[in-house]
Amino acid sequence: MNPERILYLSHYYPVEIVNSRALSTRNIAGNNRIRRITGALASAGLRVDIVSPGICMQCGLGRRIFQGVYKGREDGVDVTVAPAVVFPFVGGILEILLFPFWTVSFLFRTRFDGAVFYNYSISFAILAIFLRVIRVPFIMQVEDVAVPARADWRAGSETRPVQQLVMWLCMRTIAGLSAGLWVPSERFRPFLPERKPCLVVAGCVADSEWGQYSPIQLQAPVRVLFVGKYEREHGVDLLIGALRRLRAGGPTGAHFLVDCCGTDTYPAELLAMSAAEGTPVIQLHGLLSDSEYRGLLAESAVTLTLQRAQGRHANLKSPSKAQEFLAAGKLVIATDVGDLASHSGDHLIMLRHETVEELVGVFEDIAEEPGKYEKIAQTARSFSLRESSYEAVGKKLIVFLSQVFRERSSRPLSQRGV
Repeated sequence: MNPERILYLSHYYPVEIVNSRALSTRNIAGNNRIRRITGALASAGLRVDIVSPGICMQCGLGRRIFQGVYKGREDGVDVTVAPAVVFPFVGGILEILLFPFWTVSFLFRTRFDGAVFYNYSISFAILAIFLRVIRVPFIMQVEDVAVPARADWRAGSETRPVQQLVMWLCMRTIAGLSAGLWVPSERFRPFLPERKPCLVVAGCVADSEWGQYSPIQLQAPVRVLFVGKYEREHGVDLLIGALRRLRAGGPTGAHFLVDCCGTDTYPAELLAMSAAEGTPVIQLHGLLSDSEYRGLLAESAVTLTLQRAQGRHANLKSPSKAQEFLAAGKLVIATDVGDLASHSGDHLIMLRHETVEELVGVFEDIAEEPGKYEKIAQTARSFSLRESSYEAVGKKLIVFLSQVFRERSSRPLSQRGV
């Protein structure tokens, strides 16, 4: 079958819902990934409806305890947020059962050819069972893999052990019942059901994000951007070590200015260095709005993606920001995670040893031979235009959906609706 209308199930948070339901986070990064992939689907001719529970455990008290359905439209895609009980903890517990039943009734009011699950949760796992029973085919889009480990229970672990266990069960349930999988990295495959059709979609960048291209110039002061998380797993210790070394002496530090954003809680040592005099100058921007972040990215020339290649989540998380940096034509300095190794040399700089000395050596080389690295950034932009545009990604997705849904006949839903 050639699908025409898709239900895209995700924890998408329109700003109106964040405010009216007093949610603790808007999850801007997740929202951006959702908008990009649904935009690519829409560009391929599909009608896409984003449907979200719109509630979480850490919500506040809204204007009304019970809030009805929210409907909106963003970037040409319909967005529907389910009704919810807006009360701390209680709302999140009730969502586990209420959202699956409400979504099934929504399905029967409007005809869909299939669905896509963006990641996983308890309510999504229950809904996946319902959809399998009524024979509605669906794909699972896996952005992060959950795998429990004994090390998660040790003191000082940056991973929540109970959450990993619950999410692993939900992931296995949805993936096992799905017609196929989308993943951002080949490294995810060993953790997902075998013999399941799988499409790797490493990056997707919105048409509106490309903008007017101005090739970077690596002339002092070169602005370097690091976007959280500020954890060892994501290389914050490598960043701090390199900054300490650059500030210890030599002319290289004066060639750079370092911007840090993505959190309102920074490590103490990074706070101390930003407050003290020295080069490179370090600027901490805290949590930024989407527009503020894009402005900062536009001003940056070098970006860092330092997730540990031997860390706990080396094969379980893929840094989506790296694809955004490549598309923006930045000089990306990265570690060997996700599928980034395929870009090494031509499109980015790969840290093979992940040491402070290696990272400082790259900074020194940039200062000495800027032209060499400017060409790498230009190549990254060209590559992303070819591989990560809406048109390129949309074509891959529609072919994959048509193939896997053809193998799963769906029970006819209500003929009512558009």
